[in-house]
Amino acid sequence: MSTSPTRVGIVGGNVEVGWAAASHIPALKALDGYLVSAVCTTRKESADAAAGALNAQGFLDAGELARSSQVDLVAVSVKVPDHFAAVMPALEAGKPVYCEWPLGRTTEEAVAMADLARAKGLRTVVGLQARAALELIYVKGLLAEGYVGEVTSVAFLGAYPFWGEVLTLPHQADESQGINLLTIPGGHTLDALDFILGDELAFVQAVMESKRAQARVRATGELVSFTAPDHLAVIGAYRKGAVFSANFLGGAVCPATSRVEIDGSLGRIILEMDGLIENAPIRIRGWRAEAGAWEVLTPDIAPPTAGLPAGSAQNVGYMYARLAAGDPSLPDFGRAVRVHQVLDAIRAAAKGGGRVSI
Repeated sequence: MSTSPTRVGIVGGNVEVGWAAASHIPALKALDGYLVSAVCTTRKESADAAAGALNAQGFLDAGELARSSQVDLVAVSVKVPDHFAAVMPALEAGKPVYCEWPLGRTTEEAVAMADLARAKGLRTVVGLQARAALELIYVKGLLAEGYVGEVTSVAFLGAYPFWGEVLTLPHQADESQGINLLTIPGGHTLDALDFILGDELAFVQAVMESKRAQARVRATGELVSFTAPDHLAVIGAYRKGAVFSANFLGGAVCPATSRVEIDGSLGRIILEMDGLIENAPIRIRGWRAEAGAWEVLTPDIAPPTAGLPAGSAQNVGYMYARLAAGDPSLPDFGRAVRVHQVLDAIRAAAKGGGRVSI
């Protein structure tokens, strides 16, 4: 007895460039329970090319895609300022939505989307895919089992060449557009830490600065004003008492690197990545006082599905596999609102110079 696949319409479904091409499309093509049935882009040429390559319907309007009888689930993978205009018609059409992070350009947009989804009783997923990483699920289990004892300190350091002198897209330089060091590495990392700790930040203090006035767009050479942060430092504490510190550096001269250090009463865990926490493979080491030596920790968690390509598509694919299985623990629009509120608190702390409760 065969089961019909879930038909996915991708807003931002360019097959040649962009996040959908790197993650959503290869993930969905590798999963048996899904079919890309429709794509939407802003240009007829790219919409026709994507439709032809995927044997799907092509659209230039996100609302028309959402209302199509050939679409069961809408995936939104356009730039952040366009999320609201793509998500709301899908929810109005009664379709569940998987939207990339950040959910909205502002918290107000995110709240409006979450409220509408809740009112209509629709399933939503936000692309905080670090929660699907097998390494982080494994570390979450280690911490819950008491590997480090009581967690007393969490420290993060991330250095990224993004948000430097040269940008891929001009809107990355504009803080108001929602695609910057705070929202992307910051939002993904802070949510991932909440996930593995099973805790949430209670308060923050912060310094957030832009140390460059202009940046150059790679494709055109155009100089644009740079108002997005390229340096961010945050301190605070979690509700259960662990002290928190994080330093995010944009425009680093080195390749992207991330490091998490979790200390406790009985031991320590270190996570290291050559990239962003939501996409890169994670190396894990641990130290327990009773053993007195470092050990390499290897995840023993079974993936929710096999056959996914490595790289950006893997954790996104795990999210889709868990969605198909009805997993209620996936991050939804309500979770997205919480992360938006944390980022608002960091902005307020950086602006006011004091402690801000969350």
